[in-house]
Amino acid sequence: MPLPVWEQRRIRSVWEWDERISAPKFGFSSADEYYQTQSVSQRLDRLAAPTLAVYAEHDPMVSARTIRTILSSEIQNLTVRFAPRGGHVRFPEDLDLGFGGEPGLEAQVFAWMRAAHA
Repeated sequence: MPLPVWEQRRIRSVWEWDERISAPKFGFSSADEYYQTQSVSQRLDRLAAPTLAVYAEHDPMVSARTIRTILSSEIQNLTVRFAPRGGHVRFPEDLDLGFGGEPGLEAQVFAWMRAAHA
């Protein structure tokens, strides 16, 4: 790591972590360059297959506001759902994204897949 552990512990945001750790570690000049060149948002207009993106309204790492800004226009082959609860790596067992079927992320994804590929 490019920073001593005591300095890493003082980091308070994902952007600051990326600015001070991720970007230098992987050869980027800044977090902004890292985001601009590596973000999937730059490639969404090239989706060739039906794709589902599930985000949480209160994700502690990537805000729903940020995602909505990126997705401000309709993108072909992309279905987006925002879960009212959940976070960056976990969604509640009773999650219902409106695709029918049983609740839960996996069951909802499979229900979407069945409909999208029917």
